[in-house]
Amino acid sequence: MSQKNPSVSTGSAATPRPTNPMPTHDSAPPKLSLKQYVGDFLKAPSRAKAALIGTLLLVAISPSGLAALSVFVVPAYAMKTGTPPADGILLFLTLPILLGPLLLPYAGRWVDRHDARRVALPTVILYAIGTACVPLASGTTWLLGTLLVLTSIFGFCSSLGIAFKVISGWFPEHNGIGFGLIGAVSSLVSAVTSPLFQWIVNGNAPVTPGGGGDLPPGVFAGLGRPAQLPPTDYANRPNSCARKQPSYQAEHVPSAA
Repeated sequence: MSQKNPSVSTGSAATPRPTNPMPTHDSAPPKLSLKQYVGDFLKAPSRAKAALIGTLLLVAISPSGLAALSVFVVPAYAMKTGTPPADGILLFLTLPILLGPLLLPYAGRWVDRHDARRVALPTVILYAIGTACVPLASGTTWLLGTLLVLTSIFGFCSSLGIAFKVISGWFPEHNGIGFGLIGAVSSLVSAVTSPLFQWIVNGNAPVTPGGGGDLPPGVFAGLGRPAQLPPTDYANRPNSCARKQPSYQAEHVPSAA
């Protein structure tokens, strides 16, 4: 009794190969137009739309979105407390931006383990409470610095820690444009709200050059320097290393013959 070898072909027709093979990891992703992006967003479930819009609003009020406020707060704080501007920048900008995002990996882990909503709600509340308490701690430097760092941590966790999860979960095929929207929203909010922050901090006081000669006031308005801040006189400071310029008096000018 003969046995057929399964390795030998029996003459049957081979299975036809698909004309459109599935894309592999090495193949380039399909190119989508802006119209297709908008269409996919409109076709998304209502919960996905609400989650994306809410996430972008959280990014708008996050420390990255409100970074323009520090540009005007630091000169006013330095003028009122006598703190050097470099220390004010360290207190309001460097430490919060450096230490704030350190807990983002843990925030992402909490979101994966629990839920985006369960993590967003308490962090947003803590971020709001910390922001409201910042003016109350302005008299104590160490307390103000600690509060600014904690507020920055809660702000980043409630915005960026939630945004990446929402975009990758609800819009997995559009991660690129979704992550790009995060940076676009924070930059756009900073640019739009800069005049408002300047008015809130400095009021209607005109901004003077403060030793800048004939430069227009708008140059210093962008730096957030209030008009009440007196110009710095480095020549009259004690132990100043400023060189005295030679004064050319009338005797140095040769008289006409």
